[in-house]
Amino acid sequence: MTNASMNLPKGWQNSHIADTIIKACPFCPSIRHSIDIEKKIGNLEHLHLYCSSPIISDVRHHCNQKIEHAILELYNFASICGYHTPFQESPRTTSLQENLERIALELELAKRPVVDKNQVVMQSRNRNIAIISRNAINLAVLLNKLPQSKLLDNDMYPLAFRIGFIHLIPEKDFDLTQVTITNVGYLGLFPKAILQALAQYAKWVE
Repeated sequence: MTNASMNLPKGWQNSHIADTIIKACPFCPSIRHSIDIEKKIGNLEHLHLYCSSPIISDVRHHCNQKIEHAILELYNFASICGYHTPFQESPRTTSLQENLERIALELELAKRPVVDKNQVVMQSRNRNIAIISRNAINLAVLLNKLPQSKLLDNDMYPLAFRIGFIHLIPEKDFDLTQVTITNVGYLGLFPKAILQALAQYAKWVE
């Protein structure tokens, strides 16, 4: 951006600057560059969450597998401590799993600072859009709001989806200035309340 100021102005997190950081994703299939590309294509949220490039998809799946495995290990440990039974063999969910899933749903609807017209304001959602049921995912796929791959991802990484570490917001509806902390987990910004729940559980086990 040759016309951009060297000093970031107040309220710099606006759509004009965000949408012109990268003109187009360098990893997308070349055909995407020959058509009318959506404004968000090329920005970091697209690269991390939506890019269809096989290389990026493989990286995303690798990271999701690591996250899912880590959650499974936590739940397995909690199940053995609580019920003396491995997680996958237990007919009951542990208090740890129940608490994390409840906290994730509460966090999505909690008030949070967002950027609105170059001003930071406190705002909350009136419904969950990042953590939704499999039936809701299936309906969104049928309505062409989500790609079929999201349904497959949900089946592969159900534990991560249920605590919001992988979200289900369509790309056209994803706005980095409006997201909750769970929506940007791909940056490593995992919800503080979930980490606090894990810390409390660790103390209880000790």
